[in-house]
Amino acid sequence: MSQVRCNWCLSEDVVLRGHGAVAPWILLAPPDERGLTELWECQECELNFFSRGFSEAELDLLYSEYRGPAYFRRRHHWEPWYTKEINNGIGHNTETVLHRRRHLETFINVYVERYLVAPPTAVVDFGGDEGQFMPEIDTIQKCGVFEVSDSVPVTGVQKLATWGEVADFRPDLMMLCHVLEHTTESRDIVGRAYDSLKIGALLYIEVPLDRPPTPPKVFKTFAYRNFTKWVYRSRIFWILLDFITLVSKRYLKRVPVGGVIKQNEHVQFFDRRAFANVLAKMGFVNVEFSEYVASGTIPRLQTSALGVLAMKAG
Repeated sequence: MSQVRCNWCLSEDVVLRGHGAVAPWILLAPPDERGLTELWECQECELNFFSRGFSEAELDLLYSEYRGPAYFRRRHHWEPWYTKEINNGIGHNTETVLHRRRHLETFINVYVERYLVAPPTAVVDFGGDEGQFMPEIDTIQKCGVFEVSDSVPVTGVQKLATWGEVADFRPDLMMLCHVLEHTTESRDIVGRAYDSLKIGALLYIEVPLDRPPTPPKVFKTFAYRNFTKWVYRSRIFWILLDFITLVSKRYLKRVPVGGVIKQNEHVQFFDRRAFANVLAKMGFVNVEFSEYVASGTIPRLQTSALGVLAMKAG
């Protein structure tokens, strides 16, 4: 039995999928052995996750000026295909924002009718940037974003800085959109959201459907770990193999032998099974799912997402 444990369902029944490395642009120093990581899969809930978390300093570097000029320069240096168009479009592409919002509005309306629950009146979006993804539903009277970055909320949205402020806001809809895949503390965040919600309130979770393909078995070997470490030290070789892997995953749906497993911002990869049992154990009922493809004029932003709606049990 491995000493590694699933941070989501807490199971120790996990299997190694392959050796990899943290994206060099996230590190505070030139790539070396300290940036190596492992990709694991939980046999209980099917969560895929990386074993190496980010340090506080790395998190600060990553999110203090998220998608800003410094972020773009660091990432573009190691990923030349990561353009300004992509960087500026994530979270702010008008078509994508509207599509995501409309999907949530429809999902909530169907859910409310199906389970005969009260429609939301107070909404908090955890990690909601400027609040641009807030659903436009007639019953909503107040909106807040729980956001630690320097972003300024849009008109009509209140900025919240602590869980205490969230509890005082008394939300009956909590949104966790494209948050849980970024952290190893996803279970704790959902637990805090549960504590902040009143009985009968709704929780909405949205994650990208970007689970990596299962790598060939050779990726689990110590020899491949050494190969990754060797490639990691050369910017030219790393960029080349990273790009080959990206193209293969996108068009062939597989990780090629000779490619690399890269831990980018996403450290956990969810699917329906990962949510169904765990949310029930945490005190949520009536768990429903809705998949959709975020539309937009930028092809790289056209990614599939999984929406999850659940209600806090009495």
